[in-house]
Order: sequence, then C-alpha cells, then structure tokens
Amino acid sequence: MFDNPLYLYDAIFGFSGDIQDAYPRQGGAHYFLMSLPVFGGVVFTFFIAFLFQGFLNKKTMYWPILIPIAVFFAIHVLFSVDSFRVGPSTGGNLRYMMVIAPLVALLAAIGAERIYELQSWKERAKYLWVMVPLIAIAIAFMSYEHNNLKFTYKRDFRHILVLILSVEIIVLGLQKKWIDRTIVGVCLLSSLLTVKPIPLSEEDRIVKEGSEIISELYSPGTQLLMSHSLFPYFLDKVHEEFEPSAKRIFKEEVEDAPSGSIIIWDAHYSYRPRLYPDSLPLDYFLENDDQYTMIMPPIISENKVFSIYFFKKR
Repeated sequence: MFDNPLYLYDAIFGFSGDIQDAYPRQGGAHYFLMSLPVFGGVVFTFFIAFLFQGFLNKKTMYWPILIPIAVFFAIHVLFSVDSFRVGPSTGGNLRYMMVIAPLVALLAAIGAERIYELQSWKERAKYLWVMVPLIAIAIAFMSYEHNNLKFTYKRDFRHILVLILSVEIIVLGLQKKWIDRTIVGVCLLSSLLTVKPIPLSEEDRIVKEGSEIISELYSPGTQLLMSHSLFPYFLDKVHEEFEPSAKRIFKEEVEDAPSGSIIIWDAHYSYRPRLYPDSLPLDYFLENDDQYTMIMPPIISENKVFSIYFFKKR
C-alpha cells in the first residue's frame, strides 16, 4: 500500500475488473424505471416538482445536495448499460439507491414546501406539463410488481395511485395546513399500500432450515466454513462471534481447516468463480470423499436450483 501511490485507484479498478461480468446488467433505463418503487410515489413526485421549480421557475437548486445525487445515480446507470460495458456489473440491485434516498427525500421536502407559494390556478397548471406525461410514463412502464431487483410481469398500480394523489396535492390549491395534512395522509396511505413483509423465498426457507441444522452441529471449538449471507442472519451471529471465527469457503481456508471442521456448501454463494476464483465447486467435496464426509442428506429446492450440502473434514 505505502509503496504504491496509486493504491486506491488500482484497488478500485482491479476489483471492478474482477466483477465486470459477475452479474447481469439490467440496461441503462433500469434505475430510471425503478425510481418510483425505490423512492416512493410521494418523494418521487415532489422531487420531480423540485427539479421543475429549479429549471423552469429559477428556484434555488441546492447544488451541493443535487450534484452528489446526480453523480451517484449516473454512475449506476452507466454500470447498468449492457451495450458497452464500463465498470463493475452491479446486477441492478435496488438497495444501492438507499445511499441517495435521504438526499432525494430532502429535496422533495423542499419541493413540497414551495407548493405553498402557488397562488393561482395558472401557476399550478404549469406543473401539469410535467406531471401528466410523468403519470402516463409511470402507467406504461412502472406499474409492475418487482422482486427487489427488477420488474416482474404482474401489474401493480399502488405506486401509480400514490403518484396521482401526490400530483393532485400540487394542482388542487389547498391551504397550507391542508397541504401538510394531505401529504402526511398520502404518505401513510403509501406505507399501508406498499410496505409489507417480504415472504421467505424457497432459498430463504432452505437456508433457515439449514441454519437450524448448523445450530445442532456446532459447538464451541468447532471450525465452521459457510458462505451464504443469510446464515449469520438466521443464526443471529456474525462470523466473528463463533469460536473460532467462522470462515468462508475458499480453497486455502478449506485446506487449512482442522480435522472435524463443518463445511456448509450452498449453491448460491459457495462457488462463484467469476467473482472469487478460489471458491470451490460442489464436486471438489464429492470427489474427495476420503477427506470430506457428507454427514447428512442435502437440502434441495423443488426446482433443483438451490441446495445445501453438509460436510465434515476428516
């Protein structure tokens, strides 16, 4: 690190090159289309209103806040473009937008506050130039359920309803106190309509079942090797809280593990050769049965896509 003045640059772009093709790219329009479910109908509407106020009504743009939002968003849009590949393939995960969500909400609040200043129907009607096309685009391209990564093919108009109600707050010409109350009401309605527990997927269910088995197999002093990100969640322990610390399934860690170590191989995280060249496929353990004993039947999903195998090092 101290010998290389470009260490940070090399580290970032080296890792970027390693995962350039690790995940599918969702396309340049991905985060634009997903912005309604990501930020919510109320914040989305009033953030667009904020931009309208700045660019067309010459209101203060708060560039120290807006520029980081724009740069972060643009970078992830660039990473999502599939026609020419730049930077890492992030997979288009929606959770990445959580970084800028508070800043977007702050500017949306400023945009909502400026609605107080609209005195005439003529002033309010100008917003329809933007909001009517926005609603049409949302109905056409954003009115679908999503799987926290991208839209599915099932229609979902809950966010569209919140969007329309938010636009009505702008154009109805309510008094200040009623604008505040109506925004709060629409926010509560949005929460009731769109915030819901995420049911366990088949993979989640299997990992939970596997975690219960790990709890039975593990005792202090036993080395655990496991890679799935949900094992610590269901076990209520991070890797460092085990005794000794649990390790991930890489070739060196497996070879150095002592006899009696428990290895929990899963089909999602344990073998990712593009991302981690030293990760190990299932066949490594099955073909070396003189070193690794399968200590119980594997748990396999009904569609045969996901599985967990339990091994003990001899």
